[in-house]
Amino acid sequence: MSEKVTSMAEARKKFLISLSDCVHEGIRNILGPVALEAVLSKLQSSSLSESPEDLENGFGQIFGSSAKILEKLIVKDLFKRLNLKFEEVIASFDFETYVNIARREFSMNWMKETTKPLT
Repeated sequence: MSEKVTSMAEARKKFLISLSDCVHEGIRNILGPVALEAVLSKLQSSSLSESPEDLENGFGQIFGSSAKILEKLIVKDLFKRLNLKFEEVIASFDFETYVNIARREFSMNWMKETTKPLT
């Protein structure tokens, strides 16, 4: 496996871990540990961070219109955790879009950092 492919796999793994941590911590901090367990059992936590669309849909089913508040907090924490600047530029907040923006920016930054020549 080439170094670039390995590096991208590492970036993807770090991103997914960060997203999963943000989801867990966001729910736990806002609703408490008991609610976290209930939400995780409903959302099938094994694929929690694999599909932002599924996660967004699950939040919508569980929390209704209040899901947007939780999603926004999770996204802001994700950007902070990945050392990215969060700017709300979309008129209507969309969780999946912002997660994908974070994924793309983090991957680009990761590649820049890991492919720098040693000086």
